[in-house]
Amino acid sequence: MKKTLLALLALSLFSCSNNSDPEPIPTPTDADLIAYFKGSLNGQTLNYYQENYLAPTHTYGFENGFVGDGFMRHFYYGCLMQPYPPTSNFYPNVDLTFNNLFHSTDYAEETTAFPTLLVTPPTNFLTQAQEDNHEVGISVNYSNVNGTRYSSMYGDQTGSTMTVISSTAGTATGTNLKTRTIVGTVNCKLYNEVDPTDVITLTNGKYKLVFEEFD
Repeated sequence: MKKTLLALLALSLFSCSNNSDPEPIPTPTDADLIAYFKGSLNGQTLNYYQENYLAPTHTYGFENGFVGDGFMRHFYYGCLMQPYPPTSNFYPNVDLTFNNLFHSTDYAEETTAFPTLLVTPPTNFLTQAQEDNHEVGISVNYSNVNGTRYSSMYGDQTGSTMTVISSTAGTATGTNLKTRTIVGTVNCKLYNEVDPTDVITLTNGKYKLVFEEFD
C-alpha cells in the first residue's frame, strides 16, 4: 500500500511539473501570415512578417498615391513592411510598389478601376527615367537602419525577376476600401540612391503584400 501511495505521489508531481511548463509557440507558416517580405540581402536574412495577432514584430502599411502632371494623375500602389512598434524614423523597411498603374484626371475613375488594376499586375522593373516618364512597372525599395535608401530604379536589372503567384481581392478593415493581396517572388539589385556603386543584391525573395485603392 505504501509503495502504491508513493507511486501516485510521484505521478502527481510529474503531472504538475508538466502542466507548469509553457506551451511552445508554433512557428507560423507563410499561409498563416497576413503579410511578409522575406529573402536575403547580400547574404543577410530579410524576414519581415505580420502575424494574425495583436502584438506583431513587423507590420505592413499602404503606400498609395499619385504623381501630378498638369490635370493628369498617375496613380501608384505600394506596400511597406516595417518594424512594429515603429521606430521614430520607421527604419529599416522594405517595399514593393506598382508605379503609374492608372492614369486619370478624376479620383472617381480610380475607385472604379481599382478592382481590375492588380488582377494581373506588371512584373517589369522600371528605371528612374521610365518612372519620370510615367511608364507602368515596379520598383523594390529598401532603407537600412541608418536611413540609407536603395532602389531597383537606380541601376541595371539584367537577370532580375519578379513573379506573381496569386492576386486576391478583399476589403480593408474599418474603411471598406478595396484591397488586393498579392503573393509572389522577387530577385533584384538595389542601388544606393546617392552612390549607385553601392549595390545590395536581393535573392530568394518572396512576398505576400496588401495593396489598397487610393480613395
